[in-house]
Amino acid sequence: MSILLYKSCKRLQQSRIRHFSWHISHSCQVRLPTSIPSCLRWLPSTIPTSEVATYSTITTAVSSQHISRHHIFTGNNLFLYPALSTSTTHYSTLAAQSSMDISDQQQQEVLLPMWLKAYEDEFTQIQQLLNNDQYDDAVRLLATIPFHHKDYLTQYAKLLDPYAIHLERRLRKGKWDQGIADYQQLISSPWSSVIQYNRRIFKATVLMYCAIGNWDECERMLKGRKINMTTTTVARMMVTLMGLKTMTLANKHSYAVTGKNIGRSLQAFEHILDIQVNAETLAKILRYLGERGMIEEAHRLYRWARGERGYGRQGKSRLTPEKTKRCTQSIIYLAMIESAVLNNDTVKAERIWHERMYRGQFSTDPKAITFKPATLSAYNILLNIYASQLPAPNLARVQRTYRRLLNNGHTPNAFTYNTLIKAFVNVGKPSSAYQVFDTMLHSGTKPDSWTINLMLRGWIEKREWNHVENFIQRLQQLQQDDLWNIELDKYAFNIMLQGFLHLDTRMFSVERILKAHRDWSHVRHLQQKSQPYPLSTQTIWDIFEAVSGYRKDQVLYYNHQHHHHSSIPSQSSTITTITTEVFNKESGFVNLFQQQVFNQVSCKLFIKAFTLAKDYHSAEIIKTWMFISYPPILEKKPST
Repeated sequence: MSILLYKSCKRLQQSRIRHFSWHISHSCQVRLPTSIPSCLRWLPSTIPTSEVATYSTITTAVSSQHISRHHIFTGNNLFLYPALSTSTTHYSTLAAQSSMDISDQQQQEVLLPMWLKAYEDEFTQIQQLLNNDQYDDAVRLLATIPFHHKDYLTQYAKLLDPYAIHLERRLRKGKWDQGIADYQQLISSPWSSVIQYNRRIFKATVLMYCAIGNWDECERMLKGRKINMTTTTVARMMVTLMGLKTMTLANKHSYAVTGKNIGRSLQAFEHILDIQVNAETLAKILRYLGERGMIEEAHRLYRWARGERGYGRQGKSRLTPEKTKRCTQSIIYLAMIESAVLNNDTVKAERIWHERMYRGQFSTDPKAITFKPATLSAYNILLNIYASQLPAPNLARVQRTYRRLLNNGHTPNAFTYNTLIKAFVNVGKPSSAYQVFDTMLHSGTKPDSWTINLMLRGWIEKREWNHVENFIQRLQQLQQDDLWNIELDKYAFNIMLQGFLHLDTRMFSVERILKAHRDWSHVRHLQQKSQPYPLSTQTIWDIFEAVSGYRKDQVLYYNHQHHHHSSIPSQSSTITTITTEVFNKESGFVNLFQQQVFNQVSCKLFIKAFTLAKDYHSAEIIKTWMFISYPPILEKKPST
C-alpha cells in the first residue's frame, strides 16, 4: 500500500502562508489540535526562507504535542491522513494521491506509526477481499491487526471505510438482516472501539435497523452515537431510507420500506437527537408517502408534527408547542393536500385546507394572526380538490366554491378557469368546459397550454373528432389574430394518442389508487366490469408506425443491433404528423406537430395498449426499444 500525499500547493502567495501561520498559532493557544492538520493540508511542500516564522510555529506545535504522531497514517485511496516531514525545510500531508507524485527522499522523510506501517499489506488485502465480497475473511483478517489507541479515533475510523461500503451495499440491495449480522461480526473485532466513529458505518447500520423496524437497537445506537448529527444529516438519511427498493423478482424495483417505518424513523431521530428537520424536508416525506399510496401513514405523521398525536409505542409523548412552530409553513399543508388528492381522499384534503387557514396558531409570535382568510390561491386549491375527485368530480361543490370566490371579491385567474374546465371535462361535459373557455377569453385572461390540453382531452375522450378539428381551427385563427401564440406540445400529442389507442386514463387512475391501497377485490371487480379492448395487435402497430415513423421490423432490428453493441440510428425526423384514418381529410390536423413529440410517455401508452390486447411479446419489444431510445425512463434494462 503506497503512502498517500496531498498535492503540494506551490503557488500560494506569502500572504496566504502568513494567514495559515496565524491559524496554527491560534490553534495552539486554544489547544485545538484537530484544526491544525486541516490548515496544514493547503501549505506548500517547501517553505520559502522568508517565511521561517511559519515553520517555527509548526515546530512549536509539534514539540508541544499539539500535533501528535497519531495524526500520521497510511491507508488506501479512500482515506485522508495528515503527516509532517522531519526535514527542517519540507513538510507535507497524506491524501488521495499516489506516492508517484513525490520524490523518494520525501517518502523517506514522512513519519509513520510503526504499528500501522507494519500492517500495510493486511489493509491492502482487506480491500481486495471486500471487493470480492469475501466479508468473513476480511473481518478475520482485521481481527489479526491489534488496536489499543485512545486518541484520534475519528481519523483511525476512516480505515474502516471499505467495510462501510460493504454495509451500504447491503442496505441498497435490501439485505438488511444480513447487513446487521455483518455489523455485529465487525464490532466483535479488536477495532470495536473505533467503529462508532465511522460515520458511514453508523448511518448505514442505523438505516438498516429503521428499515426492519428494530426500534430498540436503533434508539440504542442513536443514544450512544460518537458522531455529530445535524438536521442535514437526518434529512439525507431520510431521503436514503425513502429511496430503498426491493430486489426480489416478484416486486422488482418496488419501494421496500413501509410508510409506518418511515414516519417512525423521523420521529425517533427528532426525539432522541433533540433536533427538527425543516418544513421542506417534512413536506418531501409527506409527498413521498402520498405518491406511494400510504395516505394514512402520511396523515399520522402530519398530525404528529402538529402535536395532535403522540410518539412511540404508547403514543404518550407529544411535541411541545415550541416544536410545532414549523407548522406555520404553508408548504406542509400543501404537501398533505397533494397527497390526499393523489389518493382520492377528498375528506382529508378538505379538512387540511381548513386547518391551513388556522396555521397561525402555531406561531410563537404573540402578534401573529391565528386565522387567515382564504385568498384566491386558497380558493383555487379547494376548487382543484373537488375537480380532481374520482371517478367523477363533485360539481355541486365546485360551483358552490366558485360562487364563494366571486362573493368574496376575488377575480378568477387562468388557474381558476383551468380548474373549472378540468371539472367539466372529468365529469364528461366538454360542451360546458367550452363555455368556460369562452368566458375565459371574454374576461381577457389568456389561456395556456394546460387549457388547450384539457379541452382536447374532453372531446377526445368522447371521441368527438369534429369538435377537436373545429377547436384547433379556432386556435389557429386566434394565433393569426396575434391574440396568443401557443403551440401544441408533447402533452397534447399524448392526449390525442390516448384517444387513438382507446385508453381511459381516469379508470387507470382509479385502478392505480386501488392497487396502492391493496384493495385487490375492487381491482378485480373493476377489471371484470371493463369492456373488452377494441384494438387488435396489427392496428396498434399501424398506429405506432404512423406516429413514430418506425415499423415493427425496424424496431426489432434496432433492438437486435443494440444487443450486439452496435450504434443505433437516430430517430427519423419525420416523426411530426399523425396520419391515421381520422386525419385523411384536409383539416386543422395537418402539420400540427412540427417538432419531436414522441417521447417516453408515448412508449408507455403503447406498452399499455399491447398489454390490454394481451400481446405481451409486443409490449416487451416496445419496452426494450424505449430503453434504447430513452435510457432515463428505466433504471435497468429489461430482459430481451
